[in-house]
Amino acid sequence: MYSGGWYLGLGAGWSSLNNTNFSDSLGNSGTVNSNDGILAVGSLGYKFPAWPLRVELEGGYDWHSLSGIDVDGASVSASGHANLGDALVNAVYDIPIAPRWAISVGAGAGAAFTDLSGTTPDLTISRSKTRFMWQGIGGLAYSVGPNTDLFVDYHYRDAMTSGSYETVGADIVHVHNTTENAVIAGVRWYLTP
Repeated sequence: MYSGGWYLGLGAGWSSLNNTNFSDSLGNSGTVNSNDGILAVGSLGYKFPAWPLRVELEGGYDWHSLSGIDVDGASVSASGHANLGDALVNAVYDIPIAPRWAISVGAGAGAAFTDLSGTTPDLTISRSKTRFMWQGIGGLAYSVGPNTDLFVDYHYRDAMTSGSYETVGADIVHVHNTTENAVIAGVRWYLTP
């Protein structure tokens, strides 16, 4: 693995949003279901030469179309989207397991920008929020050259976007956190000679 210094990272992969639960003031409850989507991330970071530790600023965005909304056990088709952007600070340990291989373990925290919009014949949900977000990171990295690492990471991401809002019909809807599982493949280029 590269010994240390500043780096740029770029990655993309698969993202699966977990169903978003909601309830309303009329006693109804259900979930907003979405299709799997694409997650793109970029990072600027620094790897400490004396420790197997990296600190990075990560920005990402993923896109999901809605597949349906379940209300009190009844499923209806829905159109719309559930998109998630983020700006996070990550701390990651790269634990060497062979001359070119390392296991990565870390966590991050920052801001999430969620945009949820769904429509059924009887219900419309539209909500944009900026809230706190955290993530857990686990992965595997391989050094392909003196200043280039390839990586595959798993991220569990939790956007703490729960909250209530009033619909056009004066119904109060409470929407729970947005969570997702993501697998990202990418490359890190070390800028320090």
